[in-house]
Amino acid sequence: MPKIIEEVYYNGARQRVERLGLVPLIDEIRAIIEGFTLLVKEQKDSNGGAAVRRMVDAGFVKVGGWTRKVTGDIDWVKCKTVTELAYASAPKSSSPRVAISSWLT
Repeated sequence: MPKIIEEVYYNGARQRVERLGLVPLIDEIRAIIEGFTLLVKEQKDSNGGAAVRRMVDAGFVKVGGWTRKVTGDIDWVKCKTVTELAYASAPKSSSPRVAISSWLT
């Protein structure tokens, strides 16, 4: 199984995640990334980024609630309302999101 050995937060991202109540979403992402078996094969092209990417994508589909975007956008998006009051007057596009970029391609 893949294992996350280091997490790096930039520009106060960790504090914002905690303040916005998004820690469960980050935990869900960790579980998806670490939740599949990754076997190394002795076949050409079987260990490439595309194969790993398919496994990660399958994890997001299995968990559910994540929306896949097209190329050139954020790959997986999940919107979460933390409190109705805090975002009642904000535009819909301002909902807090956790994004998984195309770092595997």
